[in-house]
Amino acid sequence: MTIKKLSRNAKKSLMIFIDIIIILVSLVLSLYLRVGAEDGRLLDIIIKDYHIFIIYPVISVVIFYYFNLYSSVIRFMSTNIMWASAKSVSLSLGILSFLMMLVRELSFPRSVLLINWFVLLIFIIGIRYLAKWILYSEGSKKTNK
Repeated sequence: MTIKKLSRNAKKSLMIFIDIIIILVSLVLSLYLRVGAEDGRLLDIIIKDYHIFIIYPVISVVIFYYFNLYSSVIRFMSTNIMWASAKSVSLSLGILSFLMMLVRELSFPRSVLLINWFVLLIFIIGIRYLAKWILYSEGSKKTNK
């Protein structure tokens, strides 16, 4: 069964799952870019601040859903998806940083959030355009023959 033949709800669920993976990978990558992997500091921060890795994907997926990132049709995607992605990533990171200040989270470097904004935005927009290219480039090849 191809992805095109999945039901609308199954496609949304797949997009949510992929976004959760992307959010976690971007957070770890941002942390790696900030602290490096030497002397186990990266793993120490991940273990010590595991709650951030649980809360952040939940916050982000709810905000992505609110900004209709899961209801847009990939075939007709325009620059509006980029603006919605930028707004949703910014808001989710704003909420996360507010929560971190509220509970006085001191061990997690704040600069990771700024790095994560760039990394996550590239990943979120990139995966949607990659999906559009993969799903609909096959159909255009058939019509050109």
